[in-house]
Amino acid sequence: MTNVIKIGNRETAPAVETVKREIATWAGISLDPGPLAGGVEIRFRHRTLGHLHAPLGGVAAADLIFSPEIGNALIAEGRAHPHPMVPGLGWVSVQLGDAAEIANAIALFRKNYERMGGALRAI
Repeated sequence: MTNVIKIGNRETAPAVETVKREIATWAGISLDPGPLAGGVEIRFRHRTLGHLHAPLGGVAAADLIFSPEIGNALIAEGRAHPHPMVPGLGWVSVQLGDAAEIANAIALFRKNYERMGGALRAI
């Protein structure tokens, strides 16, 4: 799988690029090299919102940090999975294998962004 998402007959950018392109438009966001090769760390005012990882084993992923309570709630709702390296500490993982998963990841980054004080402009 190349993580190229098809919407109708049109191919969009690879999953990680789609998420990056959206989040980069938010005020106060910076994109830095991530902790793993090919990854991206997403920060808001020097606070980490999460990471994007290039396809590992076929599917790209987003890892986000929340409080343990919010992370557990997202897992219980089926919107995220426990982070494989640090489960139970608020870190969650989301696969980016299709358009619905990409939209969910963007929504979770937005939730984290707003939780940390970011405000998206109304268009």
